[in-house]
Amino acid sequence: MGRELEWIFPKREWGEDFERLKRETSLPPVLLALLYQRGLKDKEEIEKFLEPKLSHLENPLLLPDCEKAIFRIKGAIERKEKILIYGDYDVDGITGTALLVKILSKIYPHVGFYLPSREKEGYGLSTTGVLFARSYGFSLIITVDCGTTDFSSLSLAKKLGIDVIVCDHHQPRREKNRDKLPPAYAVVNPKREGAKGKTHLSGCGVAFKVIWGFLSQFGYDKRPLLENLDLVALSTICDIVPLTNENRILAKIGLERLRRTKNLGLRALAKVSGIKLASLNSYHIGYILGPRLNASGRIADATKAVKLLLTEEEKEAEVLAQELNEHNKERQTIEKSILKEAEAIIEKKDLEKKPILVLKKEGWHEGVIGIVAQKLRDLFYLPVILITIKDGVGKGSGRSIFGFSLYDALLENSSCLLRFGGHKYACGLALPIENIDKFISGMESYAEKFITPELKKKKLFIDAEISLNDISQELLEFLRKFEPFGLENPMPIFATRGLEVVGFPRVIGKEHLKFTVRENKKKAFDCLAFGRHSDILHLIPGKENHIDIAYTFAEDNFFGKKRIKLYCEDLKIRE
Repeated sequence: MGRELEWIFPKREWGEDFERLKRETSLPPVLLALLYQRGLKDKEEIEKFLEPKLSHLENPLLLPDCEKAIFRIKGAIERKEKILIYGDYDVDGITGTALLVKILSKIYPHVGFYLPSREKEGYGLSTTGVLFARSYGFSLIITVDCGTTDFSSLSLAKKLGIDVIVCDHHQPRREKNRDKLPPAYAVVNPKREGAKGKTHLSGCGVAFKVIWGFLSQFGYDKRPLLENLDLVALSTICDIVPLTNENRILAKIGLERLRRTKNLGLRALAKVSGIKLASLNSYHIGYILGPRLNASGRIADATKAVKLLLTEEEKEAEVLAQELNEHNKERQTIEKSILKEAEAIIEKKDLEKKPILVLKKEGWHEGVIGIVAQKLRDLFYLPVILITIKDGVGKGSGRSIFGFSLYDALLENSSCLLRFGGHKYACGLALPIENIDKFISGMESYAEKFITPELKKKKLFIDAEISLNDISQELLEFLRKFEPFGLENPMPIFATRGLEVVGFPRVIGKEHLKFTVRENKKKAFDCLAFGRHSDILHLIPGKENHIDIAYTFAEDNFFGKKRIKLYCEDLKIRE
């Protein structure tokens, strides 16, 4: 199951511009090399990366249909129309819905929201949601994180006289090498053909820019919007969009806002999760706060999460936060059960040798299979799709490995599907039960052609090979400016070769390995390797040039004394 990691070192092909940057900046050479490798080859670009500002954001009106959208919102307010915010049931849709409701409600009283049931309505703008809008007199719907591919629901809305503004970031359908757009009043989507700017915004990020454009165009106070950048940071980090360009600005400034948030719901959620807001980072958002907000949409009703973010009552915030925490515990229990069943299927059918894992079973929880697919992907290092069967329909969720596009594979097999969506590394789909076996066969054939032996190698990308002597408090402080970490801005991984193990390694927490290393008899560092307890049998203290390690490092507070600790991503023991 486990595969040895292949370390990929950067190509040290520095040009004249690197030498120029060394002269123009006062940055440590190690740090400058990291920035250079990430494509930052200009002093101004580096300054913007290390010190991002809201003034660096692009004009919202560069987004397709944004101007059309903001004038329609203004018209709705002037004509006293009812506006419905319709969001997806994940963190991105939840935060975007809360953001639009918060800002528009300060200006205008006739604003409501609706989130679909994952189980009953599925992903996207549903016909049930459109009929809800009609029944309650809403004549304008603004979607968040959905709508781009919802042709039938948008056709129904148009027929009923309801205008829809789509704020989305999913890939539009393609026909004859052109985008096929749905019949919406406006489709504000940076993925549209011919869209200007270098933006890969989350759905909430698109909503942010639309409402920012609206407030700016018509002279409204923008301070409430800036106060809610914490919501935009949550969506940007949890939805795993590239943390570069505009997303980096929104995530970094929003994270700073989140650390001192006034949002009662977020404060209550942090408290029940056992984390301190003041020391929050992207890990806490992605793995602690995000899953709890998501859990409501997976297990119960995502409306609870929106209410949590909107409430101005401390007691209500505490109750809702506790409910979301309980839903998350339930989600974890279900997840473990499905993972165990999926592993048993793989072992029984010897599926590990397949180029892609596509598993089906009746009764798997639709809201959890995506997380299990991700865990299986990490375990077997293969693309994974899990399909749950109910009432004659299979609903699936998938995760992929680096270099293999699930979206392209689904396109190739789209004749089997009722609907599908996603991107390279994650997807969702639905298909008739009678098509499942044909779909599995088609996906395996496609993967067989495109997954090469090279793609099957699990790789660890090293940012820089350094000496332990390069590690310092100064370098750590500079590295903190790289935060928040995420897609296309990962935490830098360093490698040092030929180290000596000092003292005696020990196992902690049953499966983790703790040991101390030093280089050339100089300064020693404690190192923690998660899940590598079995390597203790091969570590020989006092042997020089014994191990190579790939690692990150951070500050550790040990009984009030601060010191730098290494966190091992991989280790190779020399024979």
